[in-house]
Amino acid sequence: MESQYLSYLDAIWRWAERLPEPPDEPPPWLPEVLAWREREAAAQRARVDGLLARLERWLATRAPAVHAKLRPGADPARLDACERELGRPLPPALRQLWAWHDGGGEFMPIAFVYSLYSVDEALARRAQVREWFADEPQWWCPAWLPVLYDPSGNNICLDPSGEFGGEADELVGFWHDDNDREVVAYDFESLLDTLVALYESGEITADDDDLDGVSQWDWTVWSRRRVGSRPPTFEVASPR
Repeated sequence: MESQYLSYLDAIWRWAERLPEPPDEPPPWLPEVLAWREREAAAQRARVDGLLARLERWLATRAPAVHAKLRPGADPARLDACERELGRPLPPALRQLWAWHDGGGEFMPIAFVYSLYSVDEALARRAQVREWFADEPQWWCPAWLPVLYDPSGNNICLDPSGEFGGEADELVGFWHDDNDREVVAYDFESLLDTLVALYESGEITADDDDLDGVSQWDWTVWSRRRVGSRPPTFEVASPR
């Protein structure tokens, strides 16, 4: 019964968000829905904070060279400026990720072979690739924001619009010379949950303080086992 009630509140909120303009008087159910939304947001913040604390401990213990290169977190003003440049809010979990550490040393991977961009690096990479593929929106969606990168120039990107018919704020893999676009994770919280669970399981080990050698496929296999089905992969047309 409680889950049905929460689904009902969520449906009301989604309906209210689609209204072209607010009503003249607040509807009587608004305080309850707002309180529920705040409880949900607080619970998510707590979950993500817990995942980041566990990732911090794992990196400090198992990959200290990587951990030592992580930068201090981005301040709220910089994150607000990023949102203004993008023209939309960042997912709360991404704000928490960048507030945790604003990127790290070059090619210092925190997520298998993937390193975390700083806020400035992510925006610069976005501008660069948007310029490269300005006439090829099927190859690179202009709304994507690259967040993670590997040494080969591939990215894991925030997809704010669910470009392939999925949900907003999914994470999509951009392989610069490959037609596949894989939904790597359904949101940042699930990405962190998968990442931390795999590290803590002992199924992989860091070699000489470096996380290289753990492939994207390893991540996909782990995600499939945890989620129950492999995230979808889409093929796009190559640039002309």
